[in-house]
Amino acid sequence: MQYRAFGASGKTRSPNSIASFFHVNEIVDKWQRSVLAILASIPLTFVFLIIAYRADVFMDALLTSPEMDSVSIPVIKRLVEHIPEFALPIVILVLLFLLFGAQIKFLYHRIETGIIYMAGVTQRTNSIAGEFSARLLDDGQHPYEHIIQVLEDSRKKKLPLAEELEDAPLQSKLSFQLLHMVKSNVQQNGLRGAFNLVINDNFQKPTASDEYSETTALQQTERSSLERQVAQEGMVNSTVSRVANQSWFHPTASTMMFIVVCALYVG
Repeated sequence: MQYRAFGASGKTRSPNSIASFFHVNEIVDKWQRSVLAILASIPLTFVFLIIAYRADVFMDALLTSPEMDSVSIPVIKRLVEHIPEFALPIVILVLLFLLFGAQIKFLYHRIETGIIYMAGVTQRTNSIAGEFSARLLDDGQHPYEHIIQVLEDSRKKKLPLAEELEDAPLQSKLSFQLLHMVKSNVQQNGLRGAFNLVINDNFQKPTASDEYSETTALQQTERSSLERQVAQEGMVNSTVSRVANQSWFHPTASTMMFIVVCALYVG
């Protein structure tokens, strides 16, 4: 449940941080999201492990808590008496969500925020988005309005801009709009890779001369096509290599977590 919930919390939408306008799933690639989600789920999972170890004691404590309605306690006690001991942890989990759902949700979001901060996700996203937007604006060949027009023509749709950024500098506006455009490709290609795809597909570096013969133009087109084909093949090979290198990650992580849980249980 915690793994699924990671990255789905509300956006803080701070004008000083472009990343705050996006969910975590939209600014980190898939394997990074998985690692962060596992780290964020450890604290509450450990607490629940302790509760499950002495479920009978915690059930008695739960039934005597002030949050429980005195009228419903006898009914719940009678139900608990007929519940097998191995099922008590699940019953406790359900009761905890019913009684303290808001507190648990708040606590998990605080843990999630701390993990994201320690991982530097926000800072890295702001830095990369600022780097690419500054590169486009500072070359002198692409005014802001022209950049947006090119991106909207490529996307076949108008690029949105957050209300909080309407009076922001051009670099901040462009960073937001670029990030909005690449967010669907980040999980597959990574943040920097997704930006590179958009920039390379929509903006070409200016050549030394504006006059070329038809033969030269044809050669350039063929060269560009070949370079793109090579780049795509390289990207495929890189993706395959990444998958191959990461194929060990999930079994290893699962095994390590299982060993740690067993050790804690024995302890």
